[in-house]
Amino acid sequence: MPPAIRVQNISKKYRLGQTHTGSVRDLVNSAAARLFRRQSTSPSATNPPVEDTSRVDENGDFWALKDVSFEVNPGEVVGIIGRNGAGKSTLLKILSQIVVPTSGRIQINGRIASLLEVGTGFHPELTGRENVYMNGTILGMTKREITRRFDEIIDFAGVEQFVDTPVKRYSSGMTVRLGFAVAAHLDPEILVVDEVLAVGDVEFQRRCLNKMEDAAHSGKTVLFVGGTPLYLKALLRGLCEGPPPDWEFREAIEREVQETGVAALHERLRLVDPLAAAKLHPHDMRRIIRALEVNRLTGRPLSHLQTQFEEMADESQGRVFGLEWPRPELHERIERRVVSMFEQGLVEEVERLCREHSALSRTASQAVGYREVLEFLRGARSLDETIALVQARTRQFARRQETWFRGLTECRRVAMREAEDPSETARRILVGATATDSSSDAL
Repeated sequence: MPPAIRVQNISKKYRLGQTHTGSVRDLVNSAAARLFRRQSTSPSATNPPVEDTSRVDENGDFWALKDVSFEVNPGEVVGIIGRNGAGKSTLLKILSQIVVPTSGRIQINGRIASLLEVGTGFHPELTGRENVYMNGTILGMTKREITRRFDEIIDFAGVEQFVDTPVKRYSSGMTVRLGFAVAAHLDPEILVVDEVLAVGDVEFQRRCLNKMEDAAHSGKTVLFVGGTPLYLKALLRGLCEGPPPDWEFREAIEREVQETGVAALHERLRLVDPLAAAKLHPHDMRRIIRALEVNRLTGRPLSHLQTQFEEMADESQGRVFGLEWPRPELHERIERRVVSMFEQGLVEEVERLCREHSALSRTASQAVGYREVLEFLRGARSLDETIALVQARTRQFARRQETWFRGLTECRRVAMREAEDPSETARRILVGATATDSSSDAL
């Protein structure tokens, strides 16, 4: 049987500082600056220093992917993980035929459905109903198929009351739920999923994971890319059941923290759940509160509920390979990605969300990028300082991701060597894929 996905020597390059993806205003300002020989102050003109130029060739082209080759067989669940900036999403966009590779060849055997970004394929002015038909058509469904499965799609997404409301009024969670519901009911042979499920609630995440598991068990292929082991663990081992949040309890605990401090809260957790306390940082208030909440609502420690999901999954459930790039190269990629985010309208996005929802939720307002932009809008720092701060905090987050990946026992780490021939890298991955010891060291 031929592989569901065959990737042969795929490469993708970008011309640094040459592609404009910002607003029309930035484009006009940049053009005026060049005309009058002034230096532009827009984010698109801010090129961070290159810490390692090994991935930039003599023509100034940056290689996001270079000579990547692999195969995915029908029925396999394959995870591709890596720190921010490693090129995971670029690879998925190429597989989904959204981005054209610079060189190389891709062979897809079967109908493919992709869910890469929140709202991909949706028009904000159209209603949920209209977007289901439009998005389903884009994905390859006929109008008759969409009509037959429409009620299932809406029920899965949980947006029955808002189906005739324009999507621009939806929250990001509602949008991604509807997008995943359409893709999941396409009945594709290949399902490609990026880390968009992070915006959904626990119940919706569970339904999505069950859907992907059902697809894999029915002989279909699931290709999943993520920057955290949470979803990979859930796919391979199952999702830890837990009670819904008790908001009154959380508010009471937060008031208590203001008086006694987070350290006292961590000590309180240590007395009732020493295993959970040992895993959590003493200042990780959000997770400490959740562990105490689970203990209060269930009468059992959170660590006890999680124990059943700690055993390593059998390789028949799927394979996971983590690409590890040299840190200087990774930092350079992160810096350019952050600049690109601001060029593409991160500030305007936060302003729009604040207008439409009055205030962002606590979780959203603390996310890297949103938090710094909110502070910028309040006048806390300049735009250049904001960009630099987001870059620094993203680098810190990437280091934490590396720690998470090392704790994922199913993951085979692929250490990328700067001077190594790509064919030798591919050979190491193939040898590791056929090894009997799935807990082997880095390939």
